[in-house]
Amino acid sequence: MKVKLLTTSKISIIVLCTVLCISYIFSNEELAETEGLQNENLNTASIERGQNLVAVGNCAGCHTSDSDQPYAGGYPFKTPFGTIYSTNITPDRETGIGGWSYAAFRRAMTEGVDRKGEHLYPVFPYDHFSKMKDSDINDIYNYVMALEPIIKEKTDNDLFFPFNLRKPLLVWKFMFLDGSTFKEDASLTKNQNRGAYLVKGLAHCSACHSPRNSFGAIKNGNFLQGAVIDGWYAPPIGTNSASPVPWTKGHYFDYLYNGWSEFHGIASGPMTSVVDQLFDANEEDINSISDFLVTLGTNSSSSEAVDSILVTQRNDLAKDIKSVDALRIDNPSYLIGQNIFFQNCKKCHYKKLSDDKSFSLAFSTIINLPNPMNFINIIKGGIHPPIAQSMRKMPNFNKKITDEDLIHLAAYVRKNFTKKPYWEDIKEYLDLPMD
Repeated sequence: MKVKLLTTSKISIIVLCTVLCISYIFSNEELAETEGLQNENLNTASIERGQNLVAVGNCAGCHTSDSDQPYAGGYPFKTPFGTIYSTNITPDRETGIGGWSYAAFRRAMTEGVDRKGEHLYPVFPYDHFSKMKDSDINDIYNYVMALEPIIKEKTDNDLFFPFNLRKPLLVWKFMFLDGSTFKEDASLTKNQNRGAYLVKGLAHCSACHSPRNSFGAIKNGNFLQGAVIDGWYAPPIGTNSASPVPWTKGHYFDYLYNGWSEFHGIASGPMTSVVDQLFDANEEDINSISDFLVTLGTNSSSSEAVDSILVTQRNDLAKDIKSVDALRIDNPSYLIGQNIFFQNCKKCHYKKLSDDKSFSLAFSTIINLPNPMNFINIIKGGIHPPIAQSMRKMPNFNKKITDEDLIHLAAYVRKNFTKKPYWEDIKEYLDLPMD
């Protein structure tokens, strides 16, 4: 007797139907609307704490697409599965969350389920927020409910089938959502544990700085080891940092607080909105985050050995740019790149370390990264600095420097300012045919 084998398409249909049936059985109940919180019932101290927590979580960065309509949603997240748009979290009753009870808000934050019982896509980082304390979630709820209500309808997501179906997200959660709360590490100090709690929870740093698997879930075994996000490369943090200079607690604090460190450079790309929000956060929390980050393999800023290393590296790197003749380099791409650099870049970056403490390319994390993604973005788009560093602007060279020129420029800066090899795959990032 012959046995008919199921085709791949039939197996897929059976699996999908099974998932939908299971999802239906375990569907979430819709929670009733509330009258909303009245201003006179809001706790002022709780609102202030919530405002700080919202800044640490960069909620505005994800839930704002129009600066005139803060927290009203519409920000697009481009994923491998399509585009997802953030929601309106102002207390408007019709288009926002004004009718949400605290129970509904907490469920969304920790379980990824909205008031009506629909699963939320994990682009909303509830896999991190699930680590938060109830008291912190309550303070955020009070702050959000005190915002000015804004009427703005949600933009429909544009996702491919079957990712446009929410029911199968139950399976994703079963596989990847760890709903356990944060547990302190006995080997860390109280301040470091506070930083760990924020980094792993509310601040959701690994949402950008950790790689994801083919299902869009974070690879927890590669915590903060670098990942591509919104067309930028979020670099590794800790022992695998690409920076030529070790990150210290002071460096982390400066960078997170105002978006600038003289030993590492300026915040750019998606990180800009993060530091803009942190500029308004409590310095104690930024200090805690910095204190925790150095435990990931970075030397402590209080160590004399580190200070000695920094002085040595600074003196070694702080040299005038040498001419191509002095360097005795005959790489044609490097020679062309040097001319491009002298014509467009030398005015600002005439020394490896400028006397006025403007950005030193010798300390640049960006040109030391394993790929040229961020370098390309900055040359083409310029630098739109964080609020606290408004004078550190860089114009875009999109019209002055062609893609071919950019390849040569990259060869020059990698050789002249770093000890790293050329980016051999730069054409791939520029979407040019490889040799």
